Amino acid sequence: MHPSRIFFYACIGFIAGIAAGNFFALSDWLLICLCIVGLMVLAWHGFNTVGISALALVALVAGLAIAVDERTAWDRARAFFLAKALAEPDAIIAVVTRRAYLKNSTYYRIKTDEGTTLALLIANQKPLHIGSIIRIASPIFDTDSKSEPFLKRDGVAGTILFPDTAETMGREQALRHAFWENLALARESFERHLALVLPEPHASLAAGLLTGARTGLPQNLKDDFTRTGLAHIVAVSGYNISILIVAVSTIIGAVALSRGAAFWVGAVFIALFAIFTGAAASVVRASVMGFLVILAQKESRMYSGRVALAFAGTAMLAANPLVLRYDLGFTLSFLATTGLLMLYPLLAERFAHLPKFLDGKDLVLQTISAQLLVLPVIIIAFGNISTVFLAANIAVLPFIPSAMFFSFFGAMAGLAHIGIGRIIALPAYAIISYQISAIKFFSAIPSAAVSLPSSALRWGLGSIAAAFAIWIYYKLKDNSIKS
Repeated sequence: MHPSRIFFYACIGFIAGIAAGNFFALSDWLLICLCIVGLMVLAWHGFNTVGISALALVALVAGLAIAVDERTAWDRARAFFLAKALAEPDAIIAVVTRRAYLKNSTYYRIKTDEGTTLALLIANQKPLHIGSIIRIASPIFDTDSKSEPFLKRDGVAGTILFPDTAETMGREQALRHAFWENLALARESFERHLALVLPEPHASLAAGLLTGARTGLPQNLKDDFTRTGLAHIVAVSGYNISILIVAVSTIIGAVALSRGAAFWVGAVFIALFAIFTGAAASVVRASVMGFLVILAQKESRMYSGRVALAFAGTAMLAANPLVLRYDLGFTLSFLATTGLLMLYPLLAERFAHLPKFLDGKDLVLQTISAQLLVLPVIIIAFGNISTVFLAANIAVLPFIPSAMFFSFFGAMAGLAHIGIGRIIALPAYAIISYQISAIKFFSAIPSAAVSLPSSALRWGLGSIAAAFAIWIYYKLKDNSIKS
């Protein structure tokens, strides 16, 4: 069996173990026994079908153990946080490790002296630098259990709500703090200049496309995105970063860099952009896959999308196993990509006889491929079905690359001169105006979205949608084999 297939099945086993460990826990002795049995079978059979199954079992046990350990560690951190909340300490000393701006407040990630990671919300105060040592007098702890899924997703134990002051006591000198602070400043400066070269809500939508920021969009426009099935374009996604990777690859090819130099330029760009946009699940997944594409080019190897996707999932879940259960963006991103990798080639083969109509056919088939797999999760999680998603995606998605291109270079030019930046951003203004008008048009259609208030109805229709997607895949695959 080819090594890439062996690696693929091992990754799938690990991901399955992470999924199981998010909900169940087995005794340590049982896990050890399963691991020993798997290793013995693998040693006896080698890398044949039975041996690969044993390897997948060992990977599954590893994933399950890691997920359970992460759950246990978070529970301990949460218990420590609640105990501190009940004790009502006079003050907390912590170091600021991250910063992000919300609509009416600033979000900070802080680490206490005890090593516990917390979230801090502050309103109307001078921004704190990353690396600052702060003292929070009379902290107000948020003990609402409804926020636990979001805390687990972010790897924090709890939230401190809007203290009167957060006194700065000094700075912790560390290279990592300087890196994150400068990156945060660069992102904030870019978003400010984007707001100077484009009006609202155009600037907020462009910021969503380029950096993942969503704070400036009015709620009615957000609702329109949801009703039309276009919420995925408001935040940076794998689609957006794939556009930038292609653009960077084209530029690298145009300047005739050596293969090794092109690889390192592309790798650094991908890493910085993922960090710059906040390292959302979909961006990290696309970044890992984009890195593997340029690595395969550098080493003159074949690129396998499914292996790259499995590796990206394994790497992300190894870093934070809880995102599989608590980060819906992670799940939707991987399901959409899986649909593009598995369903789209079969649909393209099935409808190869139809004319392309300037790539319109490919866009329709790609949209269907992605939506078929994410639809069951959307139905269950949101209880909302967009009846116009296909037409809305076809009307809006082809113009995303141009909107990103002119918005980005308009903001960059605005760093030097606002007037020049506004001139360069004019095409972005026209394109985004069209997109907003199209979204409002489709959202205004009666029954553009159907709500499912009953939980039983959501799960029932979601299960039917999942079964339909599986049936479509195997039906197309069977037809492909026969032909």
